[in-house]
Amino acid sequence: MSQANAGPAAARNTGISATTGPFVSFLDADDLWLPTYLAQMGRALTSSPEAAVAFTDAWVWDENVGRFGRRKIMAMVDPPEVVPRDSIELFRELVARNFFYVSTTVRRSVLEHVGGFDETVRGSEDWELWLRIASSGYPAVRAAPVLAVYRVQAGSISSDRSAMHEAMIQTLRKAATYSSEAVVHERKVDAQGRAYATGKRKNAVARVWIKPGSGKIVVNTKTIEVFFARPVLRMLINQPLVAANRATQYDIVCTVSGGGLSGQAGAVRHGLAKALTYFEPDLRGALKRGGFLTRDSRVVERKKYGRAKARRSFQFSKR
Repeated sequence: MSQANAGPAAARNTGISATTGPFVSFLDADDLWLPTYLAQMGRALTSSPEAAVAFTDAWVWDENVGRFGRRKIMAMVDPPEVVPRDSIELFRELVARNFFYVSTTVRRSVLEHVGGFDETVRGSEDWELWLRIASSGYPAVRAAPVLAVYRVQAGSISSDRSAMHEAMIQTLRKAATYSSEAVVHERKVDAQGRAYATGKRKNAVARVWIKPGSGKIVVNTKTIEVFFARPVLRMLINQPLVAANRATQYDIVCTVSGGGLSGQAGAVRHGLAKALTYFEPDLRGALKRGGFLTRDSRVVERKKYGRAKARRSFQFSKR
């Protein structure tokens, strides 16, 4: 397949139109794939069906000096420690810096939905596409730690700083129009005017309902002071309300089962934070920054065969 030189975006769109598989991987001239790249990228997208893009880190190979750099590419770009699962947060992080720096894999259905690469953008057409995908409501997933090599070459397109800066400015101007079209979280309340959410921690599961009130909290038909007698557990549950400055504005009813009191308190806190975002979507940013919307997945390490506990061995006896 051949065509007149219309730029990288047009060439990529032509390549996309010729594909038939569910995923499309891009390999730029300055990138190299490690042997397991395709398998790991496909596995990442298959295990995260809501994600549209899979990306990875890369070792830096400087051809000017003929050796690997001491740092990986992500250390230069400084991505967020945790990839946002929310498309709006992902959009904001991508506006700050493009951390999908090397070869990526994208669902072909998503590329068709957003219209592929913008052929009017030269130099940062990939960044513009990632911003458009995030603004359309699609999250991303990070694959295995390092699956590619990024080659620093003299005379590459990215080495022309002036042209790259102009392309970045053009992309940010386009992103300003996308931000107004980004997905907006809607208010979710039932016929009784309540917001409902489920929270989890360890083996505990909590079902939480909130509605405007005076700050009364009932857990399994008991007041919070009776059910959670330890002050530290009540403080844990109230953290989302304090962070959102809503300490006495909602009545909360919840049922919780499984696990111990500590796990149940964590489950109630998780469910309460989610219910607050459903009742007032504007609180999502403050609660997300506090880490209240992310489930704490830590659990007790299981006992191992031949050991007294998870790691403790039996007392040694020579005879």
